[in-house]
Amino acid sequence: MEKDTKNASPMDAPSAHHTPLQNLKIPGWARLGMRHHKSVGKGLRTSGNVLGRSKSSGPSQHSAGTSMTVAQALAFLRDFLTATDATPAQERDLRPYLAKIEKQQAHRIETTDNVEDFPGSEETWRLIRLAAQGSIDAYSDSPGTPTRLVLEPTGDFKKTVISVQQVPNRGRVLVVAIRGSKTMMDWLVNGNGDAVSCQKVLGTNMQSTARCHRGFLTVAEHMQRAVGQAIDKMLNCLETGPADGLDLIFTGHSAGGAIAKLLYAMSASPSHAIANPIPNFCRIHCLVFGAPPITTLPIVPPESGYFQSGLFLNIVNEGDPVSLMQPDYVKALLKFFTLNAIDLERYLTEKYPEGFTVPAPVFRVSGSCIVLRDNDPDNVDDVGWNAVTIRADKLERKLFGNPALHPMAEYLKRVKDLTKDTTG
Repeated sequence: MEKDTKNASPMDAPSAHHTPLQNLKIPGWARLGMRHHKSVGKGLRTSGNVLGRSKSSGPSQHSAGTSMTVAQALAFLRDFLTATDATPAQERDLRPYLAKIEKQQAHRIETTDNVEDFPGSEETWRLIRLAAQGSIDAYSDSPGTPTRLVLEPTGDFKKTVISVQQVPNRGRVLVVAIRGSKTMMDWLVNGNGDAVSCQKVLGTNMQSTARCHRGFLTVAEHMQRAVGQAIDKMLNCLETGPADGLDLIFTGHSAGGAIAKLLYAMSASPSHAIANPIPNFCRIHCLVFGAPPITTLPIVPPESGYFQSGLFLNIVNEGDPVSLMQPDYVKALLKFFTLNAIDLERYLTEKYPEGFTVPAPVFRVSGSCIVLRDNDPDNVDDVGWNAVTIRADKLERKLFGNPALHPMAEYLKRVKDLTKDTTG
């Protein structure tokens, strides 16, 4: 069931009766309040594991216990990404896991990453804020209006909201926002992660060797015609053209951001219906939040002037695991979930004698990488944010593992704080 914007749960997982984990006795870990993430995520060096391992003695019992623990951990990650609030007991469930993650240097940006302050102009931040608001609105159940068209989800078609917004001193912007995961079908799509050829779908903009996440590519192919037609419909209502300074933003959060990146790439390919309305715009932007990597080679802005004059930003909350999530990355996180502190130390020493390193990525980060981070992560009483740019290859070596930092509401809060001086 969809929720209003205030209580949006960006990655809603299926309820217990939809999953074989329904009878597991998993302690309170359904939600973690975003307002608590700083106290949960700092200064915690307790031992233990979030999901206790079985102390069974026999090999078959141990194997079954391990499988159960892994299943619980996967469910933990899935459900935790729906976070909106938490009790103190639920926070305690997460603390041992975060303590183990925080012992790794890669859990946050380091001095050696050579990050720089994001040099975003006032106009750029206004566009980011529009995209962030559009992305969270995609989770609400507000009806369509003359300036807001809603494409409802059906099967593997993700809900899409197309709206017209005004940017001071610039003109109007058409925002195409794709909702992230909320249903069992969404989760099946996310898990269908085989890498398949994508040049035919994404056009000559992608090298012939490039491959793409099968599930997201299938959904984007299915959606692109309807989204293109909806954009045309909105343009007809506006009776506008390129001389009117109209921009187009593809945006979305989490899985919605993954689809937004693919629609952005497809819109440069004449073989796709979504490319038909592109000449009506001055600039084409792609601004995504907490979106996973989905192609084996980065998507780059198409050569057309519409795209070259636009923005392609991959915006990440420092610590959000979904922004880097792929199979080997998840396997690494599961070790921190399922092993107690002693066993984890033994495992890391044996497997990484020179120190833990994040598995090499198969799917690569696309777009200019902007990390929204805490000004002083060690000071729980001081909450302030700054935005930094980081090279994609540096970001891909991070071990971000705090699911409380993933909800779109957390992104919007940071964006609002960073833009309050320019957007009011």
